[in-house]
Amino acid sequence: MFDHSMAAGIVAAKVGDSPCGVVSILFLVAFGALIHYLVKKSQKEREAAGGVHRRSGGRSVAGNVLERSDSCRRLARELGLEFHPADPWNLPERYADFALFSVGHSRLASNVIAGDLGGSPVVLCDYECKVGEGLNEGERRFQVAVLELPIVAPLLEVLSEKGSGEIASWVGDKDLLFEDSEFNMRCHTRCEEPKFAYEIFHAGLVRYMLSCGRRPNLAMRGPVMILYFEGRGDVELFQHMLSVGRHVIESIQEDVRITRGPAADEGRPAQ
Repeated sequence: MFDHSMAAGIVAAKVGDSPCGVVSILFLVAFGALIHYLVKKSQKEREAAGGVHRRSGGRSVAGNVLERSDSCRRLARELGLEFHPADPWNLPERYADFALFSVGHSRLASNVIAGDLGGSPVVLCDYECKVGEGLNEGERRFQVAVLELPIVAPLLEVLSEKGSGEIASWVGDKDLLFEDSEFNMRCHTRCEEPKFAYEIFHAGLVRYMLSCGRRPNLAMRGPVMILYFEGRGDVELFQHMLSVGRHVIESIQEDVRITRGPAADEGRPAQ
């Protein structure tokens, strides 16, 4: 951090007490303050863009990691699922077909909660990746839920969170429009087969998504659906994503289940 008093003392020792020296001191101190302000402003802008995480003072990183791990372990116990502090399945590689797991580099899943819930396999995890390089390198963090679908889906993405656009597979494509203008405003929907998107997001599901509280981002591909929030919130968000995901699955209409067929084994959520 730039020390203005130290800078002033060093300069004063060299230039003395002449009027020109005083002007030089004031100029250099002001210049240093400006540089310090611009650096801090740039850091804050990078952190705000895309949920980039920086270490803050007060609590140790190790303490935060242990507390997070304990919270996830307790949630796994409550749900009757297994808990793995480290990722035993290389989930970013397993689900690399989803845009979320293609962002940045040094991708890592942790605090994995997995098993059968209500007769279907689910996976919950914290996920992080590095973005940028060198001095501009930061970290993006996510909470992710992976559920099995009763159908085989074309790629469908519904982005609800501001700033998630760069995670989409087709950033430049136009959003699909639904009859509900509020849904169109709050959710950005894209699909390889637009007809499928309209079959899934019928009027009933659209109403639910607008009333369910905080809406997770959602993607379907093959027999898998992932839901995610950016950031590292309370573990209760995992339960919220499970609730939203199960409602989406239950709302899939019978004719879609028939025409889209049963889920294949390949790509199922890890167990």
